Amino acid sequence: MLARPDVLAIIVSIFVLISLIAGGYPAWLMSSISPLRAMKDYSKQGNSGGLVRKGLVVFQFTMSIILISSTILIFRQMDYMSSRNLGFHKEQMMQMRIPFKFQKKMKTIKDEMARIPGVVSASSSNFSFTNGISNIAMLPEGAADNEITSEATIGVDADFIPNFGLDLLAGRNFQYGNISDDTSAFIVNEAAVRQFNWGAPEDAIGKSIDWGLGKKGSVIGVIKDFNFSSLHTEITPLIVHVVPDWYSYITLRVDGKDISTVIKQAEQKYKQFDNENPFSYAFMDADFASLYEAEEQTRTIVGLLTSLAIFIACLGLFGLAAFIAEQRTKEIGIRKVLGANVGGIIVLMSKDFLLLIAVSFVLAVPAAWYAGTQWLTGFAFKTDIAWWIFAVSGVGAAAVALLTVSFQSVKASMMNPVKALRTE
Repeated sequence: MLARPDVLAIIVSIFVLISLIAGGYPAWLMSSISPLRAMKDYSKQGNSGGLVRKGLVVFQFTMSIILISSTILIFRQMDYMSSRNLGFHKEQMMQMRIPFKFQKKMKTIKDEMARIPGVVSASSSNFSFTNGISNIAMLPEGAADNEITSEATIGVDADFIPNFGLDLLAGRNFQYGNISDDTSAFIVNEAAVRQFNWGAPEDAIGKSIDWGLGKKGSVIGVIKDFNFSSLHTEITPLIVHVVPDWYSYITLRVDGKDISTVIKQAEQKYKQFDNENPFSYAFMDADFASLYEAEEQTRTIVGLLTSLAIFIACLGLFGLAAFIAEQRTKEIGIRKVLGANVGGIIVLMSKDFLLLIAVSFVLAVPAAWYAGTQWLTGFAFKTDIAWWIFAVSGVGAAAVALLTVSFQSVKASMMNPVKALRTE
């Protein structure tokens, strides 16, 4: 939903409006009260004005800390997804979509591609992150006739498992020239073994499968679980078998030394078979990243909102610090006459604001933790919400506040105390 332009426009508009109101109040307050009135009537100022000012500071920095924490968490999750071992090779895996009419020539095309210098291995299948995987009805051994299940199925050739670097836990891979492998053999993943209550991977070898599209056979191998879909979902049972009519991709594993040359030669090879359709290819790591476009947009948006929130919070804090400095001009002058140094004046001006930041931190942490927890529920594979995320956010907000207030504090401390005491 966050990726919808209309929703984003509403969120950004509301946030900007609230932030401008909160940030504009101190500036308006400062400009509407003269220094003379501020010094004469300081003791008469009602508590309500001070509470509003403090409330605005707390609100602004609570929002800032929440957004800083959210930004760190989103970056942490995106880094986790990009670096997670999916259980197969996705780097330097080049996929080419082959039109249906050339499926009969798929092996010939694949073998030609495999001869290209720089290509380590090649395979044919219908597996692609962007294409999705079909779920087909099937009846595994041990299930009642009315317990038909629908499981993900990938059509592959005998080169698929070694080309993708999948781990074979039990049994064997498909073999070219073995007719029974083409007509009645299945390989399943660990999740399927668990789902069908077949025990250990070794125990699954020989189990029968009645596949929904008219193919019956037995399990010849079990592969280790791998993420064949988005990390939003758990790894589900997977059925892998030889289905030449399903092949729609040729996947090349390249060595990465001269990828541009490999692409050019692959295009030349492809044009030998198909002059009508444009040569199309993609790399699997890029396709995998495309599964998280919404999260990438969220990361960008939250990052921008965080920057905006901190900037506006600093504007409000800067105005309030200037206002309080004007109110305490005489006090600062007296302290300087009595020997206070610049550091002492900065501490005097900063401690109240840092206390407000501490209050903001206490309010922000539970809200940020809850928001982060809710967001992470959308991922089956996710990072943890580390304590240091909130520590960094709080220290960052305090540092920003201290730098902002320090500017006005230094300015006030550098004022001639004689001039400050004469000011009316």
